[in-house]
Parts: sequence; structure tokens; C-alpha cells
Amino acid sequence: MREYILIFDIANIVSGAQIYYRNKIKYLEERGWKVIVLPTDTGKLFIKSFQKYTKKSYFFVHKMPYIFNKRQIKKFLENLCENIQEADDIIIETGTDYTSYWGELIAKKLNARHIVFFLDEKNDRVNRFTAPFFKFKYERNELASISEKSLNYIFSPFFNTKESTEHVLSAYCSNSISDEKNIDEELLPHGDYIIGSIGRLDKSFVNNIIEGIIKFADKYNKKEIVAYFIGGASNERENEIKNKLESKGIKCYVTGYIWPIPLELIKKIDIFVSGAGSSRISAKVGKTTIDMDVINNLPRGFFGNFQEQNLKKYYHIQIEKKDAELFDYFEKALIEEEVPQIREKIDFEEEWKEICKKFDEHMKFIENANENRKYYDTTTLWDGKVSHILDRIVLKFISYNLFEKIRKKYCEIFKKTF
Repeated sequence: MREYILIFDIANIVSGAQIYYRNKIKYLEERGWKVIVLPTDTGKLFIKSFQKYTKKSYFFVHKMPYIFNKRQIKKFLENLCENIQEADDIIIETGTDYTSYWGELIAKKLNARHIVFFLDEKNDRVNRFTAPFFKFKYERNELASISEKSLNYIFSPFFNTKESTEHVLSAYCSNSISDEKNIDEELLPHGDYIIGSIGRLDKSFVNNIIEGIIKFADKYNKKEIVAYFIGGASNERENEIKNKLESKGIKCYVTGYIWPIPLELIKKIDIFVSGAGSSRISAKVGKTTIDMDVINNLPRGFFGNFQEQNLKKYYHIQIEKKDAELFDYFEKALIEEEVPQIREKIDFEEEWKEICKKFDEHMKFIENANENRKYYDTTTLWDGKVSHILDRIVLKFISYNLFEKIRKKYCEIFKKTF
């Protein structure tokens, strides 16, 4: 028997990471793997197939092992491993800093292989204190990232990532469109130009999208501009976006977290501006799409399959203007109507085959990892925060459950988190 263990948040939001894990689980199960998911949260589910993982959650994984004493860590590891059986091959995959620290401890306990496939575009919790662990994983070919740019941005300040292309894998998450009608179309505002964006609204480039829409609406104020945001964030963030746009006379519709995305909604939008994997969602159904750089928050260009009908042929085309802003792309596409034609391409069966090819590369990466099982002691890994030293001291005298009760009460009273 072969077991594949994934540790991630399953609830409360829809993100590229969750869609990627949904795809990865399907791929693995089709190939005979027993997939075990260790969820690190609870709450509302947007991806229905995650329902079977709701029996137990492991919120403590959000905390660094460093703050706990040996007895507490031993108990937590027993809880994490209680449903993992002996198997011929056990692989653990984690996708961010905090899950990777616990993934390493589980791997050591089970003598399993632990792969860190970093799904973050940015992560300031990787610092000079935590970097030695990731360097250790990188040098053992047990660390990969979603893009060369993200890999270098996160890790190159701390160790050499010259051979970074060998550590880049695809976290395919763009198969998010369905014929399901899960929105009330009567609520959708109409106008002369509808600008859409797909993805989480707490991404840093979203502010640039908002400013670009406002600038476009200011210049073409005789036209009725509408913004559709297909994604969610906190209620405060969603209201902030609506209020900012509507105060400028721009109609705004926010779906909130939604998955899958109705194809009919996509078709209503004139132009999309999104980032990362979300750009491909609209591009692959033939919609004019501007792709945002998730690192510098600027437009990378029009994005799509501009030539052959092949999923691998997606690339960027920039407009001929130095330091072009998002406004310039809106003007070029909506006013001048000069955009490169995207070939419509949405064959769900062919797309799944392409996804599987990407995941085949994941398995090859795992095969090429260092066969000599060695593990980093992440219980000693401190991230440089004084607050975590204090947590460590407190947890020497009280239980984790009591610690959490105190923490939640503090957050309720002072409206702060720690």
C-alpha cells in the first residue's frame, strides 16, 4: 500500500492552493494511492469533496513546534499519525512554512519522505532564523516552488538558488469553470464596460486593479463602468472594495468565495485582470485577460493562448508603451479595441490530461529527491519573534487547550490577534 499525506487548510476560503490540492487528491486516488488529509482548520467548505476530511482538525499546526515542550509535541504527533497505517511507501507533502515544520516531524516519526512544495508567492515568515531548514530541504531536492520568481523571491536572500528551474513545479488550479448556475443573475449590475477579476481579494495587486479601474472610469466618465470580483476576503475587505469603487460611481459586484465559477458569469465580462493561476481561467475560454505580477503588482501583459490550440502555449504580450499601467491596457482593449485574439480552448477531458502530465512531473521530482532519509529537527527552529519565546515559557506551565482559551478571550476583548 502507498500513502500520500497532505496537510492544509480546507475551509473558509477558496484559493489556488485548495483547488490544487483537490486536483492532486483526484490524481493520486486515480493511481491507487491512499490519500490522507490532515486539515488545519474548520468552517464553511466551498469545495464539496473536502467534506470527508471534516471529522478532525489540527489547528495547532499553525503554531511552530518550537513553542511546545517535548511532551506536548509527542502528544500532537500521536494525534497527527493516529490514522496513518504502515505502508510500503509514505510521502508527506506540505505547502507553506508552518505545515512544513510539522510535516518534517511526522516524516521522521514514520521514516517517510517529506516534500515541501511551497505554494506561497511571498512569505515573510521565511527569514534568517527559519531559512536553514529550507536550505536543508532545497539541497536534498525536497523543496520546490510554484514559480522560479517566487522561489528566488522567498529563498534567494538566504541561500543560493541558482539551479532554481529544477525546483519549480506547476500547482495547476485553473480548472475552476462549470456549467453550474450558482449565482443569482438578477443581482448582476450592467453597464457599458464590465471589468472582471478572479481570485482572493486580499492579494496585494488587487489595490492596483482598483486604482486602474478608477482611473479608467475617471477618463471615460460618460461610460458606465462595472467591476465584477469573482472571489472573496473578509467582510471588511469586501466592503472596503465596494465602497471605494461605488464612491466613484462604479458599480461593483463581489461574489464572495465561490467554486466552481459559472461559465455564464465569465461570458458576461468584457475584460479580465487577475494574477497567477487565476489569469488562465478566463484566458482559456477566449476572454481578453491581463495578467498581474504577484511580486511587483504590475501588469505583465495580455495573457492567453494566442497561437496553437495547445494548453502549453500560454504567454504574455505587452503593449508598445514604456512603463504601461493597467489603465493603458484597459484603454487599448476597451476603447481602441486592439487586443491579440485568444483562441478559445476549454476541453475538460483534455485539460485533465494536461493536469495529470503536470502531476507526473511532481512524482518524478519526488523520485529524484535524496534517497538517504535525513530530517531536520524543527522543534529547535525559532522564527525570531519574541512573542514565541513568551509562548514557549507560558506553555511550560499550562496546557495548550488553556492557552488557546486565553488567547481567544484576549482576541475577543482587545480585538487583536496573537
